[in-house]
Amino acid sequence: MSRIRMSCVSLGLSLLLCNCSTSYQPRPSPRVATVIHRGSPYFVTGGQERRGGMAAGGLRETVAGDPEALAHASIARTQLLVGWPAYLLGLGAVVAGIAIAGPVGLAVAGTGAVSMTSGVALAMTAQTHVTDAVNIHNDNVTRTAEVAR
Repeated sequence: MSRIRMSCVSLGLSLLLCNCSTSYQPRPSPRVATVIHRGSPYFVTGGQERRGGMAAGGLRETVAGDPEALAHASIARTQLLVGWPAYLLGLGAVVAGIAIAGPVGLAVAGTGAVSMTSGVALAMTAQTHVTDAVNIHNDNVTRTAEVAR
């Protein structure tokens, strides 16, 4: 038993310590770019970096001057702030339901599975709003620059 436990701990630590990063740093521009540092997304614009994290935290500040992009960024943040906790609570309910056994355990596990599915769906849908916010902002910056010429 201790050998299996040690293997699981080793695997878990390995996964936690293996963060990825992008090596390319975009040049300063009014357009928004996304980079990854230590496994976390950052939004870069005008030479400033804002951490996105699991809830796209810095996105609203990054696109704040563009109401249309800001609307998508706000939707994404809300969906992520609801989606991830729903997933985690559902996971806990599934584990608890399996531990309880019987009809009550089955009901708890089923409710947890629904919560997990809803949470993942919200979190995945939020990513489309993150992409839309960045693309809308970038298109409007380009459009403004073309009009100014």
